[in-house]
Amino acid sequence: MKPNKHVIRSRNLAALAAAGLMLVLGCVEEVDIRTDAEAIAEVRNALVVEATLTDELRTQEVILSRPADFENDTIIKFDEKDPATGLYGIQDPNIRPILYVSGAAVAVEDDNGGNYAFTEGDPGRYFSNQPFAAQMGLQYRLKVTLPGGTEIRSEFESLAGNASLTGLRAERSTDPLLGEGIRFSIDGDAGTSGPAYLRYTFAETFKVIAPLWTPEDLLLTYYDPCADPVEYAIDIVARTREEQVCYRTEASESIIQSTTEGLAGGQIRNLPVHFLPQEAYKIAHRYSILVRQHVEDLNAYLYFDRLRNFSQEGNVFAQVQPGDLQGNMQAENRGDVNVIGYFSVASVSERRIFLNYGDLFPGEPEPPYIVECRVTSSLTSHPSRCPKVPNPDSGGGCPLSVIELLDLGDIIKYVGIVNEFNGSDFLASDPPIECPGEYIYTSRVCGDCTVLGSNVPPDFWIEN
Repeated sequence: MKPNKHVIRSRNLAALAAAGLMLVLGCVEEVDIRTDAEAIAEVRNALVVEATLTDELRTQEVILSRPADFENDTIIKFDEKDPATGLYGIQDPNIRPILYVSGAAVAVEDDNGGNYAFTEGDPGRYFSNQPFAAQMGLQYRLKVTLPGGTEIRSEFESLAGNASLTGLRAERSTDPLLGEGIRFSIDGDAGTSGPAYLRYTFAETFKVIAPLWTPEDLLLTYYDPCADPVEYAIDIVARTREEQVCYRTEASESIIQSTTEGLAGGQIRNLPVHFLPQEAYKIAHRYSILVRQHVEDLNAYLYFDRLRNFSQEGNVFAQVQPGDLQGNMQAENRGDVNVIGYFSVASVSERRIFLNYGDLFPGEPEPPYIVECRVTSSLTSHPSRCPKVPNPDSGGGCPLSVIELLDLGDIIKYVGIVNEFNGSDFLASDPPIECPGEYIYTSRVCGDCTVLGSNVPPDFWIEN
């Protein structure tokens, strides 16, 4: 089979695996997608393995998870009309649930007697106990033992060669579907006379500035909702941590592949790896992208190619035969665990660039924030009541009071005092404020950047 040079764009591996497994294991007939209990059980019993051993001297990582099926596919969205009810805590929009597998024993062994043990850090994420790098001429195998005793083994894999990522640039461009924006393209050198098979990943890091941040916040103390009248104290206090400027990093949810087969001198030129529309909030201020190039073998290349085919919308109506998504891992002592994924050993080359929005769009309005931010107000207190359960109807049709919102946790942020905040314009807002009180506030995501990122700059971060 001769692969064609192409770029693959798709979602994360766990989501792709779920879609692919539903097709592969279901022997799907035309226009008939299996969602019965048997198919769902097959999906839930699958193990998704994400593991790429690289030639970098670093802590290597293996991720184990179960794919989320159609019954467990949740999307968190913002209520654009009332952002205070939208994004709370560390939740983000458009996050699919990932069912991580904990308690496994993970190791990598080579054919020269070397063995590298891994320890679970975050749930489902296993890190090598010591940094190590894949060596040319050695073969490596991944070993996983699940909590129930099932043993998973990969085939032996080795480095397929070296290739250099020689250039990464950002250019203002136009996408037929996304419109005006920024295109990120790379150049590469295969460094070999034969064809090279390449896979690209990227990580975006960008500055987030909370648009309605103020240096002060509200502090609720002595709250007793059962007293008559209700007892409480509210103080306006200085914020004690950085919540205006943060930094967010997002790993790519794309599989991007290319090959140098048929290219003169094994040179890759101007290969697009990412596109951001001009209205993307992540480029509103300062932005950085790190692109990593993995040299993989033909089998890995074809595996991810098939995975991409299964994920495409039109393919759910095609005839799919079992075994089409065969990777290089399998359960050795139990046949009831379906393993999805490919253990690859890759040489890696990477490049990073920084940019400011004004570099490519000078003098143009910045992109909007991730949500539309509004300020609002409500009554400060509420009638006496027990038990201590917030009741939207307790205020005669008014929204929850300020003290009720503060008692619920960190979901609102103080903006100002009504009579000091262009009172007439504020009270005449659209939609109108139904029950204004003393304080003006906004949803936490609009006044606290730590909802979206870390208030500590990454080690690699540089300004201008």
